[in-house]
Amino acid sequence: MIYVEMNGRTGNQLFDYSFARRLSVLLDDKMVLNFQHVIKHAAADPSWRNELETFQVASFEIENQEKSLIYTHGNILQIIFYVVFLLISKIPYKSRSDLFKRQERFQPFLNRWGIFFLEHGYSEIVMPKTKNVFVNGTYEDPRWIDDIRDILIKEIVPKEYDHDNDEIIAKMQNSNSVSVSVRRGDFLAKENADIRNICNLEYYKKAFALVKKEVKNPVFFFFSDDIEWVKKNLPVDAEAYYESGTDTVANTLYKMSFCKNFILANSTFSWWGEYLSKTHNEKHLVIAPDHWMNIPGYTHQLINKKWMLIEC
Repeated sequence: MIYVEMNGRTGNQLFDYSFARRLSVLLDDKMVLNFQHVIKHAAADPSWRNELETFQVASFEIENQEKSLIYTHGNILQIIFYVVFLLISKIPYKSRSDLFKRQERFQPFLNRWGIFFLEHGYSEIVMPKTKNVFVNGTYEDPRWIDDIRDILIKEIVPKEYDHDNDEIIAKMQNSNSVSVSVRRGDFLAKENADIRNICNLEYYKKAFALVKKEVKNPVFFFFSDDIEWVKKNLPVDAEAYYESGTDTVANTLYKMSFCKNFILANSTFSWWGEYLSKTHNEKHLVIAPDHWMNIPGYTHQLINKKWMLIEC
């Protein structure tokens, strides 16, 4: 079995699922997901929920429990190695970047023992020699999942498609459409602002100017968790459409994927819209901030060097 500790909201859950899905293909095994971390946050914020149930993803079992599933289903050596790794991760470090590099160094050994635990970073997958495999982390790097992208674009689609979106999708397909993602909400919260509040008004003004320079007759489609703020504060001086705010996240992401060009926020949900796009492997314009998080010395793997990056 492949046991997975699910984390975060939609974008993060899709990374956890996609990495586990790749393992399920490699190992020809089933997935068991623990949403306890999501449930815990949902008690204070209902925007935290199991979003996978809104997509046509592969089948999986759910086993929600307080402790990590490795403590229930792991063998004695897996539990020992896991605990030791957690202790090593708590050794004082100069920066979070140093912590991520430290975790990367241990992955080949841990993988061999069926443990995949990485907050950020990348290392080649080492095939485990254990019966059960345990996954915890973020896995926010396309190299983890590029091998199964064809599978993911078929599975990460709405379980219940809203045909009211047919007209707007047709508009996206028949114009030089530009998806604009604006993430506010939790990124403005005190505990997150220092690290994640990056894409300000100036960023979007520069991005709009770049689009108008590079794209003929662009049509803008705005997606945000605060769409009314966007309407008031981000004038674009061009044809523009705004999401209603009533779509499920699955339908919202599906609509984004039909756009031909993208202005990204430093958001995993925003990143998925471009990754699943119908023009992903073609020449299209993607504009993004030059860094994903305010962590000195750390370059996030979600940033593609082929994109047009705006200094923030």
